[in-house]
Amino acid sequence: MGGAEAEERELRISQNTVKSHMTDILDKLSVGALGEAADLAHA
Repeated sequence: MGGAEAEERELRISQNTVKSHMTDILDKLSVGALGEAADLAHA
């Protein structure tokens, strides 16, 4: 089991909820992928 799945279980949220929030965050940052968001954070 991956770390993200363990966190979903601990927080008692669905994978769809996580995906929805991540999509919203990426949209607000105007990036298309998590890697781009990480690059932006370290710029």
